Amino acid sequence: MVISCVNGVHAASQFSGASIWNSLASDIKLIESKTDPMITPLWHGESSVFAHIWPSIKKSWQFAENDWSFWIEWYQAILDGRPQNIDMLTEIALIPSKDWEMGEDHVNGMIAGIVKRYRSEAEVAKVLDSDLLKAAFADFTFDSIRNLMVMVAFEEDIRHLRDPARLAKFLDDADELVTSIEDFRTAISSAQVPRQGAGEVSACLNSILMELGRSRQMQHLRVGLLIDYGATLQDYSLDDGCRMGLGDPMAKRLDRLVGTMLGLTRAHFAASLVRIKPLETLALAPNEKPQDILDLLDRAIARIGKANGENFVPLAEEDLAILKSLRDELARIVRGIATTSDPSVKIELEREFAKKSGQMSVTVARYTLRAKQVGKDFREALEWLAKTFGSAKNLFGLIEWIGKLIDKIDGIT
Repeated sequence: MVISCVNGVHAASQFSGASIWNSLASDIKLIESKTDPMITPLWHGESSVFAHIWPSIKKSWQFAENDWSFWIEWYQAILDGRPQNIDMLTEIALIPSKDWEMGEDHVNGMIAGIVKRYRSEAEVAKVLDSDLLKAAFADFTFDSIRNLMVMVAFEEDIRHLRDPARLAKFLDDADELVTSIEDFRTAISSAQVPRQGAGEVSACLNSILMELGRSRQMQHLRVGLLIDYGATLQDYSLDDGCRMGLGDPMAKRLDRLVGTMLGLTRAHFAASLVRIKPLETLALAPNEKPQDILDLLDRAIARIGKANGENFVPLAEEDLAILKSLRDELARIVRGIATTSDPSVKIELEREFAKKSGQMSVTVARYTLRAKQVGKDFREALEWLAKTFGSAKNLFGLIEWIGKLIDKIDGIT
């Protein structure tokens, strides 16, 4: 191996140095124009002094006893000007000297492990960036002060609010909605006789108020949750039993409140509505039972609640409570599906259940991938992820796949 490399270098030394200096001059121009020379071909179209020997070197390495695949891919990427993972290359470069001194077999094995880990993480990033998993209620990030995972906004949901004028308009509209909600709650609570549906509507309004309370801290405004709460409020406004219990005047006030809520989300979060669009294609298969799907989600949420930091970073209690409240909303829909005698109402409830349970499931999947402990070797689980992502054929299959993903990362086979 060493002899073939030495022979190659000796042969290359016979060539004119003009191509080397021309390439160097091209690199200097790129640097002066603030362009990274590492993402351009090494020889900039010049005739490479190594071009005639690289194929033979590469072939000898490919059939060598030791694994030289990293070095082949690394140098080929440099030749082609393809971007490389700088973090991975830095970690390889910082392998301790004692390991390099133990020989090519030892150090190439270490490099292969590093490369495999980074490729697994790249697969995770690809899944997290998929349209399906971006339809979650919210994203998750690590709170280093509390040592917990917390729910946060998707950057694309709030990017436009970094414009001061647009933020000011949103805050004005949010304040108007808050005032309307508080007036409505006061009117409901002042009724001498409890109104049917008033408790459920009030609970939904409380959730909206809590989320809007985050509006002055953009990163913590979970737009997906806000949109879901608005959809739930609209469901109540369309429910005949709820309207009858509230009475005509209050039902009409609820309609106006829903209109204000929908107006706010459409005016300020149109991109978020597009983000959750993939969920609209989810539907219950003829043989799928909502209660079975709810049971799968219950198990997943219970596993999240038991996270102790060994394989998963625990989720903040207040955010776990949100997942549980969303689960309770699903349970309400399941009860409605089981008790309604109106076929059209049942179809609408099943459509609503499919969308919301799907969004709950991808939110759980997003937490699972974000919360896996840094530094632990999850290569087998992540290889399974890469092979099976997208394999689910229906809603039950999607949620079952997420349960298996949790098991794989948690070391349960």
